[in-house]
Amino acid sequence: MTKTFLRLCALLFLSASFQMIAFAQSPRKDGNAWLDMPDGWKTMTIVGMFEGIKLGGDFSMWKIMRQGQGKPNPTLKAVMDSFDEYNAYFDHVTVGQMVAGLDDLYSDYRNRSILIRYAVWIVANSISGTPKEKVESMTQTFRKAGAKP
Repeated sequence: MTKTFLRLCALLFLSASFQMIAFAQSPRKDGNAWLDMPDGWKTMTIVGMFEGIKLGGDFSMWKIMRQGQGKPNPTLKAVMDSFDEYNAYFDHVTVGQMVAGLDDLYSDYRNRSILIRYAVWIVANSISGTPKEKVESMTQTFRKAGAKP
């Protein structure tokens, strides 16, 4: 019984490892790659993106803050204002909402060429209440961009 359990665990680990390698080597991180991911990976991908957004904001500010210590800095204000404006789209979005939104967006085969990072922006706009016409226009734009070789 114990050996069977250990073998099963090893098999599951190897299977997950192979799937992770296949995704990492996938040339395009688009809707096809998203739909091939297990649910747990989708969740981890979105957690990583949300953390990356915050870290990107930090990276944008740290050097500017060091260079202008003690002085008013219009560049830092512009960076912070921009980050605050775009981060507002993600403030009240849960990981589960984003995963469900991406699943829904990619359920339309026409959207599968949209890269995941752009699809996240479409879904964040949709969740935040951006008018449906504008979200559809964004989707069309990213569809066209994704369809190009």
